[in-house]
Amino acid sequence: MRRGQLQHVFAFIMMVLIAGAVLLLGYRFLAAIIPSACQADQLSFINSLRDDLSAYSSYGSVHHSAWSVPCKAAAVCFVDASVYGVPSSSGVYPGNSSFNDPGHPKIEDEVHLPSTPPANVFLVDQKGVAAPLPFFADKVALKAPSRTLCINATGGAFHAELDGGGRTVLIKDAS
Repeated sequence: MRRGQLQHVFAFIMMVLIAGAVLLLGYRFLAAIIPSACQADQLSFINSLRDDLSAYSSYGSVHHSAWSVPCKAAAVCFVDASVYGVPSSSGVYPGNSSFNDPGHPKIEDEVHLPSTPPANVFLVDQKGVAAPLPFFADKVALKAPSRTLCINATGGAFHAELDGGGRTVLIKDAS
């Protein structure tokens, strides 16, 4: 081999190493950002939900809400806030051991446990697994005898009808 040919081999090896390092760093960067994007989507969803529950709680108000779907969720589930009972003086909700939701054991477990504050809004993924959101919607009411309501995502949004009842907001599926 001539000297000029060795320089080409060295340059090729360096290009492969640099390209590999760029790909590895890019993958790590994207892997770190994707969960952050999901958390931002969840916070945006919670803020929209909180705003709508506050804005449409006045008695007699009726509003159709469409909340964008965070984190590729298949459904959002609500648990009637009255299920949790009244918090103690220290702010701990007692939990409700008689609550039953056989379709979503994670929701059932969350309601059974005493917590501060509890979660009554859950995102259900494509596999049917419910994950609680860090939000207690104390104004959520559901039509009796239902204690839970799950709204499936349609067209990239959850569609609900909000009926103001004064202190509470009755949520109905509008999809």
